[in-house]
Amino acid sequence: MKSKDISSQGLSNLAWALAVAGVRPSGAWLSEFWHELEEQLEHLNAKDVAHVFWSICRLEIMPPWVSDGSMPAMIGHAMECVGSAETGQDPATVLVCLAIWHRSFSYHAPAAEVTRMLSDMQPRLRNYMPQDLVSIVHSLVVMNFTPGRAWMTDFYMVLRNRLVSEPTLSYSDFQRLLWALSRIDYVPSRAWLAQFVEISSGKLSHLRNSALSEIVWALACWQYTPGKEWLREYFRVTMPKLAEFKPTHLANTILALKKLNCKVPTLWLDSALCSFCDQLHDARAHDLVTFVDGIVDVCEDAAWMSRPATGQRLCSLADFAASKFEICDCVMHAKLLVALATAKCCPGTGWLAQHQASLTKSLASASSMDDEDLDLDSATAMELRNAYASMDVPLSPSLEQELMLRSL
Repeated sequence: MKSKDISSQGLSNLAWALAVAGVRPSGAWLSEFWHELEEQLEHLNAKDVAHVFWSICRLEIMPPWVSDGSMPAMIGHAMECVGSAETGQDPATVLVCLAIWHRSFSYHAPAAEVTRMLSDMQPRLRNYMPQDLVSIVHSLVVMNFTPGRAWMTDFYMVLRNRLVSEPTLSYSDFQRLLWALSRIDYVPSRAWLAQFVEISSGKLSHLRNSALSEIVWALACWQYTPGKEWLREYFRVTMPKLAEFKPTHLANTILALKKLNCKVPTLWLDSALCSFCDQLHDARAHDLVTFVDGIVDVCEDAAWMSRPATGQRLCSLADFAASKFEICDCVMHAKLLVALATAKCCPGTGWLAQHQASLTKSLASASSMDDEDLDLDSATAMELRNAYASMDVPLSPSLEQELMLRSL
C-alpha cells in the first residue's frame, strides 16, 4: 500500500509498525512518506506526531528537518500539537526525540518553538505522570536548553507532589532526575529541598554509583547541607561501593562534600583514597587534582593524614599527576601542590623541579591569553609560595618572577 492512500493517523501507525518490526524503508519510500506527511501536516494530532517522531528515532533515520532543514513547518506543528496535550506522554516523547537528534546529529530545535511549547505545557504539568516529567527535564538538559524560572518553579511544585504521592518516581527515574536537576541553574525552595532530602534517604540503597555521586553533587549545587542522619546513611550506603566508583564519581563526590563542609568519616576517606589509587590509569587530570584537593580539605583526622600508608598513596597520586602536567593549567598545578603541602606530603626534589617548570610554562601561557579564569589570583599565588616554602624548595628565578607579579 502506498503512503498516499493512507490517512494522517494511518501514516503515523504505519511508521510505528515499521519501527516495531525493525523494517527500515528504502530512500524512495521515505521520500514519498515525507511528502505525504507534509501534505497532511495540519491533520496530525499530538499522538500522530509522537508516533512519527518515535518511529524515526527507533529506526535511526535522519528526518528532513534535521538533515537539511527542510519541512520546517513540521517542527512548529509538532510542538504546537504536543504542547497543548492534556497528558505528558506525547510531549515527553517529542522532547526525547529532539534530544536524541541533538546528541546524534547536533540538531538544535528552534529555541522560540521550544519556549512556546513549554509555555503551553506549563498549566498542564500537574496532569503529567512522573516518568514523563523526568523525561521532559532530562531531554531539555541534553538539548542544552534552560527553561525560564517561572516554568521551573511550577515544575518543582508538581515534582514535589509526585515525590510524596502515588504513582511516584521509580528508582530509575529518580536517578535520571538527579542527573538533570544537578545541571540546571535553578535552586528550589528550602522547603522543597528539605522534603527532597527526607524522601531521598530511603532511596539511597537502591541507587547506582553514578546517582549516588549525582545526589550529593546536586545538593552542593543547591548549597543545601543535609542533616547528620542523612549523611550517616549516605556514608553507610556508599562505603562498601566506593571500590566500584569511577574516578570521576569519586572526584565529584569529594568535591561536593567539600562544598557542603561535611565531616567525612576517616574509614570512608581511606576507602575512597584506596579506590582512586587502584584506578589511577583511568583517571583524568582534572579528576585527580580535584580528588587530592578535596580529600585533604575534608579530612579532619590528622592522625590518618600522617599515616605512612596515606602518605604513600598521596605520593602515588602525585607521581601519576606528573605524567599529566602538560595538560594541567596553572590553577590545577596550584591546587595540587597546596593540597600536598597541607597534607605534609613532599613528593621529592625531582617531582618538584618538574612541577615548577610546568607551572612556569602554564603561567606564561595564561598571561599571553589574558584570561583571568586560567590565571592565579594574588591569594592563590601567595598560597603557592608558602607551599613551596613549607617543602623547603627554592623557587626558580622565572617562577619567582611570575608569582611575585601575581602576589602584588
